[in-house]
Amino acid sequence: MIRIVGNPKKRYITASLSLATILGVYVSYLQLTSLLGGLELDLPFGMAEIVAFLQIFNLDLSVVQLDCVYGRSIQAAIVQKPLVLFATFVLLAVMWLAGNRVKNPIVPQSPQRVLLNCIGFTTNISFVPIAMNGFSIFNCYPHPSGGSSMVRLPDVLCFEDVWSSKVLPWGLFSLSISLLSFSALAVLAYKSPTMGHGAQNLSFLLARFRPESFTWNTYMLTRNLTLAATPSLSHNSYLKIFIMTVVLLAYASAVLVYRPWKMPVHNHADFAASISLLLTLCASSGMSRTAGLQQTGDDADDAAWVFLKLATLVPFLATAALIVVLMFVSHRSSRTDLHKEKFASMLKLLFRTARSTVELATHPDQKATMAGLDNNSANLSLYDMDDICKACRLVDEILMGKFSRTSSRSGSKRRTNVTSDVVVLGL
Repeated sequence: MIRIVGNPKKRYITASLSLATILGVYVSYLQLTSLLGGLELDLPFGMAEIVAFLQIFNLDLSVVQLDCVYGRSIQAAIVQKPLVLFATFVLLAVMWLAGNRVKNPIVPQSPQRVLLNCIGFTTNISFVPIAMNGFSIFNCYPHPSGGSSMVRLPDVLCFEDVWSSKVLPWGLFSLSISLLSFSALAVLAYKSPTMGHGAQNLSFLLARFRPESFTWNTYMLTRNLTLAATPSLSHNSYLKIFIMTVVLLAYASAVLVYRPWKMPVHNHADFAASISLLLTLCASSGMSRTAGLQQTGDDADDAAWVFLKLATLVPFLATAALIVVLMFVSHRSSRTDLHKEKFASMLKLLFRTARSTVELATHPDQKATMAGLDNNSANLSLYDMDDICKACRLVDEILMGKFSRTSSRSGSKRRTNVTSDVVVLGL
């Protein structure tokens, strides 16, 4: 992970970075799928066990039955996820220090930015578990006789003494970690183009996305934060599923429109994961415990119920198979020799296009040039004009050395270092 995150521009690990990106998308999908466990759904056999197992991707150590180690404690159930996160930070720091002290000619010493990128990468992965852990203290189900209990800890009555003294403080602590990390990552993503060597120092934020979509990580975190908070918003499962459906549909549509990832296969993986979770949510909506129709008696074996049960499981299995296929495609498309050939051909095309554009734009007869431009532009649609504007902005970013700006020592203004370090992204 240190090699992948620390040197995302090296050609010999391009395939590794691509595979890690797809795995990151899939892990995020598994984490969000585990939210089904907090929606008060009677999931069918198979899917219920899968959702319970997926809690391990949310740093839930209860899946591996560690109660015999630290005992059955309410505080331990809430504080374990932040502790796992901080323990991971310590482990990364120890690995980085140990690696720099061992002299190895094959693996050079790593600068401090490598450790910071690893910590940022880990924070991105653990954002959903920490946010879910904080919001889970407000996810309660009502009792028929009054009052309510936590869905995660049924023995704890919500808003009672035990909840206020043992659950609420640690829950707010976990929630503050997720909100602070969200704010920090959003600010870093927004400021990264004007930071010195931003593409290298913040590769965990920028290396995966195209230059015009460098803030996409913020949108992903916004989606994850909204979905993590949804189970605690209401007792009504229909409302929860509706909110999650709207968020997933909006995000999937945005992926199709903006195509933020550098490689098309990454856009396909992200879109497929969103649609798969969307289909699972729609199929499981009929299995809510507050539903008017219940799958009991003879109706449980009805063809419609059997179809809904399969519809909750099939998208999950299909996504797993699709991720394997996309990983294979990603590995092939990330080969070094293919990159060299594709990059060389794209440079030739860019030079030919730029030369033709300059010749046309600097025609000695400016009046004829403007007249021809006016006539020809009438054949363009709004979509064509938008693509032309995007192409011009991308060329501007390359020429200005965007993502490689350094701060001027003479004042607060920014200057662009074009000659020494121009990072070409998006080609």
